[in-house]
Amino acid sequence: MNTLNKILVGLLGVQVVVLLGMTLGDTDDRLALAEAVDLFPGLEAPKVTTLEVFGPSRDGDAQERVKLARRGDGWVLPEKDDFPVKGQEVDVLLGKLAGLRSRNQVLTGSEYHEKLEVADTAYRRRVVMSSGDEERVLFIGTSPSFKNVHVRRAGEDAVYQVSELSESDAGSRAWNWVDRSYVKIPKEQLWSVTVKNEHGTLQLDKDPASGTWAVLGMKKPTDNTKVDGLVGDVADIGLESPVGRSAPDGAKLGEVATITLVTGTSTLAGTPPPTTETLTVEIGAEVGEADRRYVKSSQSEYVAEVAAWELKKIIETKRDDLAKEEDKDDAK
Repeated sequence: MNTLNKILVGLLGVQVVVLLGMTLGDTDDRLALAEAVDLFPGLEAPKVTTLEVFGPSRDGDAQERVKLARRGDGWVLPEKDDFPVKGQEVDVLLGKLAGLRSRNQVLTGSEYHEKLEVADTAYRRRVVMSSGDEERVLFIGTSPSFKNVHVRRAGEDAVYQVSELSESDAGSRAWNWVDRSYVKIPKEQLWSVTVKNEHGTLQLDKDPASGTWAVLGMKKPTDNTKVDGLVGDVADIGLESPVGRSAPDGAKLGEVATITLVTGTSTLAGTPPPTTETLTVEIGAEVGEADRRYVKSSQSEYVAEVAAWELKKIIETKRDDLAKEEDKDDAK
């Protein structure tokens, strides 16, 4: 064996020793369990009365948090005047948590809790389940592989790897649990749109025969793409977060803009509907520095926060913005 080969064999031996040392060094923490551990023995999902989810604070913002409470057969946001949530999704999460089992104990000590993001003060999700006076807490951390995540029960050092659970299953914002369609009107059911903002009043009416929109007071041809864009914006407004049944002080609902929508279902193609309904949407002040605005629809008993960018066109559009580009200077 020449000198080079001896060196290579020696290096290989060192690598083997290092790898063995790394593997053996993990044996105190990594345990392949003979039997699966039931993380929440005795937990009955139907008996959970409140579910609270905490997430990390991002970019200096306040910590994400949402509280859900059982009301009869459904779930609500108790801190938002019992705004209804998608109860089926809450029940799905509780079902997963009640059946949470693992054969893979990743850690027995607390040294790497922060690294795996399951520490008391550093986590992806902190889930608190309450059944009467009994409270169970689970930390959800990093994901080592697809559909696998590290978890830890509060008050214990052991960290487990579980499957079929992810941090996205436990949303930490209200919008993760509610129907975000605050205003949702099919375009075929919309017949008239009136927008009142700081530039004045803008009214659009739909021709039943052609389905095209006319801008009242416009003396030049309109840009149908821009008109359709505005109609789409007023007919589909998404909720970022519910506020409650009452507007807070300073909400100034209707002072920034007001939308009036006339809706109805036509029973015969090319003809207007026999009866119509009128819906109003009031747009108010900005919500602190959250880049949102207060909004109240007459179809809902709740005030909502809506993304400011979604309302921008409604607030800023004036009549001549809807004229064809070459005719804008002459439009009135």
